[in-house]
Amino acid sequence: MRPIHRLLLRPSLPLIYLSLVLLTSLSCAGAPRRLSFDAAAYAPYAQAGTSTVEGRASVQDETGAWHVAAGRDILLQPVTPYAQEWFDRVVLGDEELEPGDPALVAFVHSVKADDSGAFRFTQLPPGEYFLTCRITWVTAGLQSRILTSGAWAHARVTVPAETTVNLLLGR
Repeated sequence: MRPIHRLLLRPSLPLIYLSLVLLTSLSCAGAPRRLSFDAAAYAPYAQAGTSTVEGRASVQDETGAWHVAAGRDILLQPVTPYAQEWFDRVVLGDEELEPGDPALVAFVHSVKADDSGAFRFTQLPPGEYFLTCRITWVTAGLQSRILTSGAWAHARVTVPAETTVNLLLGR
C-alpha cells in the first residue's frame, strides 16, 4: 500500500505540462505582450459545460509526408484578445513571448493525443476556442546529421451548447 502523502502530492501529467509551459516561459526572455489578461473576457468559460470537441491532429511536411500528434499534448483555450495575441505571435508568427498571466492556467485545457492523433475535450461551455498542438519529427539532414523539424497543428472552432464538434486539427 502506498503512503497517503505520496498519493496526495502526485499531480496529473497534463497539469505538470501546463505548469512547465507557463513556468518555462517565466524564465525565458521573450518579447513583451501587448495586451493584459482580462478576467472578464474569460468569465464565460469559468464553468463546466455540456459540449465536446474531438478530432485528430496531424500536419503534412514539405515532402508530402504526414505526421500525427501521437502522444502529443493538444491545448484548448478560449478565444479572447489575450489568446488571439498569443496565437498570432507564437503559433502563426513563431515568436517567443514573455510569460503569460498565471490566471490563464485555469482556462487552458490539455489532453494527450492517442497513437493515431485522436483527442477529446469534454464538459466545455459554449464559445469559441483555439486548439493547438506542436508536432515534431526527425529528418535526415546533410552529411548524415539528424534534424528535428516541426509545425503547429491548429484550428479555431465555435462550440454550440450541448453539441459534439468533430474536426481535423492541421495547418
